[in-house]
Amino acid sequence: MSDEVDIDALRTFLGLKRFLKFVAATREHDRLLSWQEEALRRLAAERGIQLGLGHASLKQLLASVDLRQLPEIPALPPWCGVEFFGGQGPVQAWGQFGSCRWYFRARGRYASVHVSADNQDPLDVSSTDASHHFHEEEYGFNDFSASYMPEGEARYFIVRELERVKAHLSANGARTG
Repeated sequence: MSDEVDIDALRTFLGLKRFLKFVAATREHDRLLSWQEEALRRLAAERGIQLGLGHASLKQLLASVDLRQLPEIPALPPWCGVEFFGGQGPVQAWGQFGSCRWYFRARGRYASVHVSADNQDPLDVSSTDASHHFHEEEYGFNDFSASYMPEGEARYFIVRELERVKAHLSANGARTG
């Protein structure tokens, strides 16, 4: 099998999320972990695909796999009204667009956006209703991945969620601009 076919077979067998976790673990450790060895055994037994590679060979084979979770954008658009963006452990940002104040945090395994269209501090927003928006999702492959989210991916996450907020609040009659 060619390298591309081997990678595709492993990706298909594991599913995308587990495949990306497999690749990340291969890069982070100096040996295969027991769950990786078991996945390779199952791939051989269930699909007849024998990669038969040691850790160093697998690491080289998987070196070209892109582990980014989200697309990247180079800058936040002016309408986001960013007042602060930066940091690691956590990555944070905040700002205001129209009458909406927002806060973004990527820490541990999760990234979240909190938005308030009224006087409530966005940090206190933990649900979505007519004047508030809260979104949190798991990010990365280990307990600290989100804390070190690349800035381009963080900007994408922020813009994606603020665009959802604008649509949600407009549909509910809240002022967004």
